[in-house]
Parts: sequence; structure tokens; C-alpha cells
Amino acid sequence: MNFVHGYDSYRKQHLGRPLCLAIGMFDGFHLGHQEVINHALREAQGANDNSIAAAFTFNVHPASIVRPESSPRLIYPLPRKIACLESSGISHACVVDFNKNLCQLPAESFIDSLTTAFPSLKCICVGRDFGFGHRRAGNVGLLHQLSSKYGYTVHEVPARTFMDKNISSTIIREMISGGRLDEASSMLGRPYSLSGVVVRGRQLGKTLGFPTANLDTTGLCMPPNGVYAGFARCEGQGFKAVMNIGNRPTISQNGNSSPTAEAHLIDFSGDIYDRMLDFHPVQHIRDEFRFNSLDDLRKQIAADLLQSNEILEKTESARFHL
Repeated sequence: MNFVHGYDSYRKQHLGRPLCLAIGMFDGFHLGHQEVINHALREAQGANDNSIAAAFTFNVHPASIVRPESSPRLIYPLPRKIACLESSGISHACVVDFNKNLCQLPAESFIDSLTTAFPSLKCICVGRDFGFGHRRAGNVGLLHQLSSKYGYTVHEVPARTFMDKNISSTIIREMISGGRLDEASSMLGRPYSLSGVVVRGRQLGKTLGFPTANLDTTGLCMPPNGVYAGFARCEGQGFKAVMNIGNRPTISQNGNSSPTAEAHLIDFSGDIYDRMLDFHPVQHIRDEFRFNSLDDLRKQIAADLLQSNEILEKTESARFHL
């Protein structure tokens, strides 16, 4: 996949071929998003004019600029979303920085800038609830109204459903934060994973004899606090793992510290700092609680590892794409 950041980068690489463009935030890249992408792919592949299919998305959620106090926590960080787009078979992806100037842009001006950036734009594929422009004044109806002026066609893709509910990133976030991870996985079309770059922590896990990979989960939606048995993936390698999500009450200097996510990879030793790690929780094995001493914590971690290994030995790791 050819990935570019910003309009200008795309213009420099523009191939002049007719373009079928899928537009969306694509957070989580769930089944509904996949259908929008697949529609663009079908439109490009079914044409006899050498069309290409591309995705257009933003680097941050628009709400983080428009109303930061109520901006949703995301399902995936940007690198994970780009990886999902790449696996979809799309030819190109353009990620644009969403900023205050863009959020003030009137709806028609946004379409005008889009057709300027993509002069060979042939069709636009979006979900039914697609909104754009200042205060989301633009919708699918306006896209249709402007189509003859700007020379594109519009493909409105119906929502996918699960258990009689329209699949959406909002519902999936609710599933994740409520611990309903199997339902979240069903809506995503893949096992849910908490993804983040491995960053340096305080090295306390290593001191206890159980080194951990600390994930940068800034701005991400997270499962409920606790200890989870699961599988981790890093640069194509799969590992059995145990993850603690929470405030680490036994060792935290501040009981109100922000939640952290740290995974111990079973039977692994090595340096994976600055690499993307995906952790798929298989089973919640216990809540997080405060221990009277570090020795008590060490004993509990050993018990957690033993229990997790037993759980994971009975689980087909292949189904988690490891």
C-alpha cells in the first residue's frame, strides 16, 4: 500500500488514474468500515479505466479538535489503523492532519478541497452517517447534490449489523470499556487487541523477576482494570502473555495515577522498545488489588502466570492470527 501524509504528498505522487475514494475516520476498522473499503475496491476493480481504490482518513478524531473535553478514546492508535487499511487490499491511503482550520471549513469548501487534491476523483464511498464540514453540516445528501458540479458519483454503504444493532465505533468502545470483548471482536471482524508502542517504564517488573512491556495507550479506550491472560503479537511474532491493566496500587506512588497497560511475554527475553505490540485478551483472571508487600505481589504474579499458561495452552493461538 502507498501511504502518504497530507494532501500535498498525494499531489506529488498522483498517478492520474481514476480514483475511487473511501472516506471515514475508520477507528477500529470494524465490519462496517471494511464494507466501505470493499465497495471502493469493487468499484475500482469493476471498471475498465484502470481505476485505483484509496482511503482518506484523519490522524486524530475530529472531536479532539472540535470538543476536546468530550473526545472519545480511540480503539486503535494511528499505526494500527494504517496496518488494517494496508491489509484490506487498498492501493493508497491518505492521512490528513485534522486541525482547527479544517474543522472551520464549510461543507462545500471541504468537497472543493478534496476534488482539488484528487483531480481524478471518480467516486466517493461513505457510510450512511457520514458527516463533514463545519459543525458536520455536510451529509450524504449534500454529497449527492454536489456530485454533478464536481464530477463524481456517490456510493452510500449501508451499516452492518450485529445482534440487531448497527455496528459503530461508538458501540465497540462501549463494549471494550464494559469488558464485553467477545462482542467487540465480533463487530470488529477480528479478535480485539489493545495496541500500543512499547515504552520504557520504571523497570519494577524486571526487579520483581517478571519484566514487562509497557504500552503507550495514550488516548485509547481500554478494557476494565485487572489481569488478563492473552496472546501478544510484535512484528509478526506471537507470544503467550499476561497483561495488567490498571493503577498498580501496590507499587504506585500515587493511588490516582493514570491506568497503565503492561504485558509479560511468557518464555521471551529481548528488546522490543519502540515497537508496536498488540495484546489480545483471552480471559480476565482476576481484579487488581493492593498487596501488603512486594513479596506477596511477586507470589501472585507467579500464580497468575501459571494460571494464564494453563488457559492459553487450551486455546488455539492460530485463531488469533499469531
